Amino acid sequence: MIHSLQFGEILQVKSGRKARRWYCKAKISVEFRDAYKDSQATAWLGSGSLSDAQALLSKAKEKEQRKFLDKIAKHDPFLVAAERLYDALFSNSDDITGKKLPVSQ
Repeated sequence: MIHSLQFGEILQVKSGRKARRWYCKAKISVEFRDAYKDSQATAWLGSGSLSDAQALLSKAKEKEQRKFLDKIAKHDPFLVAAERLYDALFSNSDDITGKKLPVSQ
């Protein structure tokens, strides 16, 4: 199965036109680099405070993971379809409401 991206710590750009913006990066596995067309994925977290960036982190990670899967799907659509089916079957939260589903014994 395709693994999820593992993002590192939150960093801040120090200079240039993107100065004071927060971001974090995840390395792309070697087997997916040709399909992804890059060796890293970057999640941009805005230019507010560090606490604002931390609040945006989960949504930014989800967005980058979706983007990663979409790029991989063009290269190997069957693998991504299987991954999404697995996630849908064994999800622990409702996709519409976002609430956690009850755990059956």
